[in-house]
Amino acid sequence: MKTVARNIIIGTAALFAVGGGTTYMLLPDSVEVETVQRANVNESITEIGQIEADAAVTVYAPVSGKLSEVSFKINDKINEGDVLARYDMNAAQNQYELAQLNLTYQEDNYAAAVETNKKNKSKAYSAGKEAESMLMEYVHTEEKRDDINIKENERDLRIEQTKQGIQGEISRLQAELDIESKKLESGESTPEKVDKIKNQLTTCFTTLAGLPVGDPMPTTSYAQNAEYQRQMELMDKRYNALLSQKMAAEEKVVTESSLKGYEDSIEIARLQEETAKKNLDIAQKGVVSTVSGTILQRLVDDGAMPEAGTALFVVQPDTGYKATLMVSRYDIESVEIGQKARVTMGQTVYDGTVSFISPVATTADSSGKPKVKVEISFDDSKARPTIGLEASVQIFTKEEANVLSISDKAVYSGDEGKYVYVLKDGKAQKQEVEIGASGEGYTQILSGLSEGDTVITEALSDDDIGGRFKPEK
Repeated sequence: MKTVARNIIIGTAALFAVGGGTTYMLLPDSVEVETVQRANVNESITEIGQIEADAAVTVYAPVSGKLSEVSFKINDKINEGDVLARYDMNAAQNQYELAQLNLTYQEDNYAAAVETNKKNKSKAYSAGKEAESMLMEYVHTEEKRDDINIKENERDLRIEQTKQGIQGEISRLQAELDIESKKLESGESTPEKVDKIKNQLTTCFTTLAGLPVGDPMPTTSYAQNAEYQRQMELMDKRYNALLSQKMAAEEKVVTESSLKGYEDSIEIARLQEETAKKNLDIAQKGVVSTVSGTILQRLVDDGAMPEAGTALFVVQPDTGYKATLMVSRYDIESVEIGQKARVTMGQTVYDGTVSFISPVATTADSSGKPKVKVEISFDDSKARPTIGLEASVQIFTKEEANVLSISDKAVYSGDEGKYVYVLKDGKAQKQEVEIGASGEGYTQILSGLSEGDTVITEALSDDDIGGRFKPEK
C-alpha cells in the first residue's frame, strides 16, 4: 500500500461528496500483520567455514627389512588394524638366529674364562702353598747346617783363644827370663830362678806345639754338612720352579676388568637377541594401520627395503570431523564452548557443538584482520562430510525461551531508538520498544508490546500514522 494511492482515493472521495452531496465512507487498505506472541528466540552468528578432520597420519616402517607385498593403493579405504604391507620373513628370521648364535658364543666365552680362572687360580694357590712349605723346609735345613758350622767355629775359637793365651804367657816368661838373666849376672838372682822360668817356657812351647793347627772338620760333621747343602740346593731349585709355576698360572688368570668385558658382551648380545626377536614379531604382524580412513599417499612398492622409521603411507583418518570458522572480534565474545551450532552443506544440515576456541587470533583468512579460529564438532559421530569443502556455520550464541517476539521486518531503528507500527482499532500507531535477543528472523521484545498485540510487518512510514488499515487475509 502506498501513500500516493491513499491520497488519490481521498481526493476522489471528496469530489464525489462535493459533486453529489453524498458522504462517501473511505475503505481501509490491507496490510500484512502478525500477533505478538511467546516463542523461543535463538541469537546466532553465521560464517562460512570449512570441513576438516583429524590431521593426516603418516604410517612408518616399524622395522627395517624387505617388503614382500604392499596391499593398498591411493584412495583405498582402510580400517584400523588392516595390514598395509607384509615383510619378507626370511631376513628377519636369519637376523634372529644370528643374534641367538652370537649370544651363545658370548656366553661360552665367559664360561670358558671363568673355568680357566678357576683352574689357574687353583694352580697358583697349590704352587704358592708348596713354595711356602719348601721355603720353610729350606730354612729348617739351613739352620741344621748352620748348627754344624757354629759348633766347628766354636771349637776353632777355643783353640785360637788357648793359643793366644799360651803365646801371651810365653812373651811374659821371655821378658821375665831376660830380667832374671841380667840379675843373675849381677848376682841379684839365682840360677834356680832362671831355670824355673826356662822350664815354664819349655812347657808353654810344648803345649803350643800340641794345639791342633788347620784341623779339618770331623768326617761325620763334614758329611752331614755336605748333605744339608745338597738338600738346600735342591730345595732352592724346587722353590724357584714353584714360584715360576705360580706366576705363570697367575698371568693366565683373566682380570676382573676382562671378565666385566665378557659380561658386557653378553648383555649386549642379549639385548641384540631381544631386539631381533622383537623385530621378528613385528615383521610377522606387518605394517599395520593405527587408524581407519583413506590412503592419501603410497610411498613404497613391492620389494622395497625401507629402514625402520621410513614413511610408507599417508592416511587421512575418518575421525575428528569438524567444521572450522574464523570469528571476528565483534562476535567472539559471545561464543562459548558447548554452544549448539548448525552446519549446512548444500541440502544437508548437520547439528554440532562448539568444541574449541583458539586462545590466539590469527590473520588466516582473506580479510587481513585478526580473527579467532572456532571448531564445531558434529553431534552425529557417523557424519562423514567431504573434507575441504566450504559450509555455512551458524552458532547459536544465546537462547531466550518463551519470550515475547515478533518478526525482524516489523522492527525499525530511529534516532529515538527501536520502534514498531501497531494496528490498534483499525489505525496505524507508532510504538517505541526495547528489544533483546535476535535471531533466525525474530526479535525478542523486552518492553513496549504485550502478548496479543498486532504489529504491522509491511513497510510503513511516519506519514502512515493514524491511517486506517485492515489485516491482509
